[in-house]
Amino acid sequence: MKTTIYLHVCLSKKLLIIYTSGLTQTEIDGHLKKGTFVETPAIQACIKLLETNSLLILTGAAGTGKSRNSLEILHQFRIKHPEYKSVKLTDLHDFTNLVPNEEKLVVLFEDIFGRTNTKFSENTDVQIIDRLHACTIKGNIKVILTVRNTIRMSCEWILNSHTIFHGKCEVDLSSERFKMTKTEKESLLLKYFVANNFRLLDFNDPENYNEETVLDPQITVTVNRVTLHNIVESEPLLGFPEACSLFTGNRKLTRLGLSFFKHPLKYLYEEIEKLRKNGKDSQQDRMSYVTLIYILLNEDVLDPDDIRLKICFEILKSCYGISNKELPPCHIIDAANEMIGRYLIFHSDDGTYHLQHQIIFESILISYSRIDLGLILIKF
Repeated sequence: MKTTIYLHVCLSKKLLIIYTSGLTQTEIDGHLKKGTFVETPAIQACIKLLETNSLLILTGAAGTGKSRNSLEILHQFRIKHPEYKSVKLTDLHDFTNLVPNEEKLVVLFEDIFGRTNTKFSENTDVQIIDRLHACTIKGNIKVILTVRNTIRMSCEWILNSHTIFHGKCEVDLSSERFKMTKTEKESLLLKYFVANNFRLLDFNDPENYNEETVLDPQITVTVNRVTLHNIVESEPLLGFPEACSLFTGNRKLTRLGLSFFKHPLKYLYEEIEKLRKNGKDSQQDRMSYVTLIYILLNEDVLDPDDIRLKICFEILKSCYGISNKELPPCHIIDAANEMIGRYLIFHSDDGTYHLQHQIIFESILISYSRIDLGLILIKF
């Protein structure tokens, strides 16, 4: 009887690996299809570390490309070592449910210690870390952890107290060694130009990026080489890769030109605040703002099959004084769909919506803290 149960559990885990690996490959394929990635020396350094150490910690400031780089590492590592399957997880506990003893896997844990604060429990997670360590020693499991620099500093005690984290296994995308060169930055920005209907003009040619007409996505945005050079020379606090993505993907931010790269958080916050204020008269903007706040308060997820309308009602009451007890969930979903690529991303594997980046999270957090600071302090 025990043997039968053991075999059933092993089979279930193998099927789960096949399924999860398939979802991960779909995400990798999406990354490759975008055509907006520039390889830097960090990629080969990471692959070499994985081959020799079985553990890689990929760190960097917000917006430096940890997610895209980690997918590229998975892609290239599997080309060199096709015997490994690739699996991306976002929770330590998923590892317990997933990994059988003999499977060869490269496991990517994205933001394992949290996006805004450290989400690690010494009491419950230490056993999983120990098992992870045992798997890496055995040699059949390779592990990639992505951690924001600020979170990495706050969880230093974890890295110091567990043997798995000892040794030189870290690559910092913000470091002098691995930060993007000006040539790489220009190449990246030009790739985003191609992907988002931008055209590069010659030096001092008249450009239209700051004109209201470019709010129409069908209009080609033009940027001359002087502006391109100034952008490449900038060092945005956000991180150049994410700044490029937001600048070319959100035409309202496009119109700001170089100013956006110098002060991204300021302008994103102003956009969110404008959405809130317009929501007093515009139902569309009101639903957009409510949806963003809902995702903020709901641990950065909107599941269309599990919308907690009570939270939406509370947001409507606190922001607009509307005591509405009837709100079709489709209004929230419609608003979310309108904001894909601008503020949100859609995960096709599980059909959920998430905030596109940490800086958007922070802009929404600052905006709503002016409405209900007490709730923000409780939540975060």
